[in-house]
Amino acid sequence: MSGGVRDAAIWRLLVAAITALLLSLAAGSAASQAAMPDPSFGENGFSFVAPGVLKSAAYGMTIDRSGRVILTGRGGPRGDQFYAARISRDGSPDASFGDAGISVTAFSSGSRSVAIANAATVQRSGKIVATGLFNAAGRVYRFSMVVNARFNFDGSVDYPFSGEGRDWTGNYRAYTGNAITQDRRGRFLTAATGSGNKIGWADYGLLNRYYANGEPDPTLNGGLRRRRSGQIKIAAGVKRQITLQDVIAMRDGRILVSGNYGASFMVSRLRPNGSYDVTFGRGGRAAVDVNGRGPCGCRTLALGMARTKRGKIVVAGESQRPGFEDTFPRTPYLVIAQFNANGTRDRSFGRNGIVRFGLKKGITANDVAVQRNGRIVVVGESDFYMTAMRFMPNGRIDRSFFRNGLYRKAVFGQDTLARKVMIDRAGRIVVAGGTDQAGTAFALRILPNAKP
Repeated sequence: MSGGVRDAAIWRLLVAAITALLLSLAAGSAASQAAMPDPSFGENGFSFVAPGVLKSAAYGMTIDRSGRVILTGRGGPRGDQFYAARISRDGSPDASFGDAGISVTAFSSGSRSVAIANAATVQRSGKIVATGLFNAAGRVYRFSMVVNARFNFDGSVDYPFSGEGRDWTGNYRAYTGNAITQDRRGRFLTAATGSGNKIGWADYGLLNRYYANGEPDPTLNGGLRRRRSGQIKIAAGVKRQITLQDVIAMRDGRILVSGNYGASFMVSRLRPNGSYDVTFGRGGRAAVDVNGRGPCGCRTLALGMARTKRGKIVVAGESQRPGFEDTFPRTPYLVIAQFNANGTRDRSFGRNGIVRFGLKKGITANDVAVQRNGRIVVVGESDFYMTAMRFMPNGRIDRSFFRNGLYRKAVFGQDTLARKVMIDRAGRIVVAGGTDQAGTAFALRILPNAKP
């Protein structure tokens, strides 16, 4: 063998050895960065709140500036009160808040009353404002009203807040407070769904804005100066139902609300005074039929909304096609729709702007969050398991997230669901949920496998 040939063979062997070493290092790095529950938080990433004591899973969640997680839901001996639970950064109950980390409101109620805190936000003062519903008749979806309650930093109920620590809103047949957020001026907005005889039996959306002290903000008037209630209705007549499930306060003062427009996913953008921003979508509203062409009689729910760094709007929910005479409905499947910043459908996302994902036993989506790198996290449930999924910015499943992009977990062998998801300041994924059967709420913190 000549010297040149021998040198070439040695060189090829050297290159192969270096390549194998680099691949090994890359594999080890990927393994070390694999998505996993944060072991420094609670028990293997889970923090459980009063197992067997509460009346529900966590329906709402927020994170304060110190990284503490606040969960809200249905509490009290009869399930007729709001509860708020604060969890320290290490996953332990915050003993400085309420009674061993839990605080419960003191609504005046009857034996059949129901109260559920569906969402929460933390004010600059550290006080927690929760919104939800209260029903004195024990019928959650009839004769209910929106209730806002505020907890002080130490967990005590802030009674000067709109009278006895709560603000009641509701003059019609049914009201349900679904979401809450704050704008840059410290005002907080709530999104709700109502129904009543005044516009037929169709559901309609309700947007309320309050000053930091809980008083209604009369400048939210839809452009009508005579209207001073701080509330606007978003309706579509008697034939089309509109629901509001989420709200985002933009930095420039405009407001995004999302929900359903009939069987379509809907996003509306409003000016700071509550009037429609006609530069968005069609007259301020964008809607997409996530079930394809033609009516299908599907049960469609758009439940969560988030924005990307580029201003795109992500809406997540579920759809369920009817089965034989609606007696045996088909299993639900997860749906994500993405809109451009101007309200047009983002056709570069998924298939024509829509992602659909199904499992044999069904999967739902209750909330959505977007990481700083644009990856989309959706949480829900599937066959009695809580679920968390992650998608790439283009809508493809992120196979690097747990097992092929899907994480499933059952708590205490009970029917478990995930209701809320947020990204904390460190880029970690925080999920709230639990099981209503066991009256257990939890917060789950996940270390992502990619830089946030």
